[in-house]
Amino acid sequence: MMLRGLAVGLLLLGLGCASPPSSPPQTEAHAPDPALQLQLAAKEFLRERIPDGRGKTILFLVDRSMELAALDAYLSACASLGMFSTSILVESRRDIDTPARLLLAYQEDWIPQWVLGAAASFDHVLVGTYWNYEAFLPSGLDSSKWQRLLYLTSRHLLSEQIRFPRPVLKALETSVESSLQKNLQAGIEITDPEGTRLSIPRFAVEGSGLTKLDQANGQIVVSIYYGLNPPMHLHLQGGEIKEISGGGKLGDAFRRVASQHRLTLQEISFGLNPKAALPEDFTSLDWAAWVSAWSTMNERSGTVRYRISATAQKGFSWQLANYYPTVRLGNEPLIQDGHLLALDSPQVAATLPEREKQAAWLKELWPPYPKVAPPTKTGGS
Repeated sequence: MMLRGLAVGLLLLGLGCASPPSSPPQTEAHAPDPALQLQLAAKEFLRERIPDGRGKTILFLVDRSMELAALDAYLSACASLGMFSTSILVESRRDIDTPARLLLAYQEDWIPQWVLGAAASFDHVLVGTYWNYEAFLPSGLDSSKWQRLLYLTSRHLLSEQIRFPRPVLKALETSVESSLQKNLQAGIEITDPEGTRLSIPRFAVEGSGLTKLDQANGQIVVSIYYGLNPPMHLHLQGGEIKEISGGGKLGDAFRRVASQHRLTLQEISFGLNPKAALPEDFTSLDWAAWVSAWSTMNERSGTVRYRISATAQKGFSWQLANYYPTVRLGNEPLIQDGHLLALDSPQVAATLPEREKQAAWLKELWPPYPKVAPPTKTGGS
């Protein structure tokens, strides 16, 4: 691992320089500076996560999932917001280059003890990784100042997803939570075109998600849209995964964990952002960018996310997803063929800022099933 120094906004110093006297006047329009665009996007994220950040000290704890250009943007944004920041780059194992290998590495302690000691002196710790780092925070540590850094690449920092109006996102969350609470006794049914058939007559609601799923019965099919060929079938009874079939190498990894631990469905949550989407060049991305894209598309509105955990096994937690589900709460539909129906709500549309009262913000970037071509690159096949 290595230590990156405090960031300053020096990359902006040359933006306003005049041309030399002998040069002709520059009349053509210039494209926005990419570094400046990244910094502005990073500032928006930091303002939301650390609204009282001026004068605070920030540690960015990252691994190779984090693109360095994006990290530099966060560090520069901290400087412009009056925060004092530095970063530690943890060299994660190079042989962990597929989802299957990442899944089987759950028992490894990703954060060295000396890093935990260093982090104690900072006001906030922002973690840029796809490891389940929360499981390795020792008891007694103030975990409230630790937050996951959601946008780890330049692509995501400049995407419509991060610019999606926050009041609208909050309204979508409130709408989903209201539907869940209203139909708490009606149960929930989840189906999808790949074969998912899940029935949960009783559950608890936490925010806009579901917990206490010990009455979940049926099967979850994680398909080629998740990057698996053949699809992986998880057969559930009483909230416990009783059998796993298919799924290629990732399926093999799950079966290996299931042979040692009891796997249960811990949480179901729903993607809310209509501008979260899979990049067109998904199949050609390198490992870090691929994992970043895969994680981001789980935020897409209409996605159903399943959190699978191993009972009594610290560190194992994995998120699976359906991208074109139909979800019904009794007789009330919540999601239809991957379309989050709250996007059609006048109450949600009314939260758009006046200058942005455009239906385009509420239009999903993904086409309806099955017109989207499934990704073929995967570490699971």
